[in-house]
Amino acid sequence: MAVQVHPAKRNVVSPATCISGYSWMNDSQGYSPCLTVAYVEAACAGNNYDQPVLNSGYSYSLPNSSTANACYCSWSSYNLMMACTICQGTNNSVVWERVIHLVFLEKYL
Repeated sequence: MAVQVHPAKRNVVSPATCISGYSWMNDSQGYSPCLTVAYVEAACAGNNYDQPVLNSGYSYSLPNSSTANACYCSWSSYNLMMACTICQGTNNSVVWERVIHLVFLEKYL
């Protein structure tokens, strides 16, 4: 008996764009860190993910007991989320810096 594999349709998007001067953060396919992090998150979200635009004065939600998963809590997700935050020019990277500092203190000290 032959088995057919049908790839799942993916709906991965990000309307967030990097301001000029940050194109060096794009990957080899030309994807911004915002779109790339959406693909990382989609792996744990059923192949559907929308990485939203970050409005000035706001930050992306941090993982909590209901959102934490292997994708969201990975180093690749953290680094891409930080790059997505910085490249939008919103200057909200301080939030993520505090989180990594607190995680380090809790885990290693």
